[in-house]
Amino acid sequence: PSSSEGSLLMVADGMGGTDGGEIASSVAVRAIADYVCNVLPWVDASARASDAPRTTLPGVRTGLHSALVQGDSEVRRAAAQAGGTDMGTTVTVAYLVWPMLYVAHVGDSRCYVLRGGVLEQVTTDHTLAVRIRERAGIDIDESSPWHHILWNALGGGEGAEIEPEVHSHVL
Repeated sequence: PSSSEGSLLMVADGMGGTDGGEIASSVAVRAIADYVCNVLPWVDASARASDAPRTTLPGVRTGLHSALVQGDSEVRRAAAQAGGTDMGTTVTVAYLVWPMLYVAHVGDSRCYVLRGGVLEQVTTDHTLAVRIRERAGIDIDESSPWHHILWNALGGGEGAEIEPEVHSHVL
């Protein structure tokens, strides 16, 4: 988007232990950026120019969710073209259009907001350790390998469906 329509920021970290992590992150960034810039219904900057800040922009959360789903499809397609190679990546996308911040996320690449000198984590790590804590109320020791196993990532394995986490925040 043009600067009047906001800023798009993205981090994709290819999953360690697979040869295709670098390819997966590159494919994901390209696919998500293409989707966001060409499909997402951008809001006319003049429509936003009002004295009262908006609390949300229609369609942005759904569009970011769809962009991550599209990224997942493209990573899977690239893996199939490479002979079925396992490849995957985490992705965190932030779309900033003042005063709103929209964050879409899969994996464990975190997003933080700095407010009053305090960092606030606005994403949840999609690891088995966090999922066990959320569902069973059991805290997993920080040294556990469960903190390094993702349950949600683009290209996350055969038959896996992603569950993008999408939030909006007023800055």
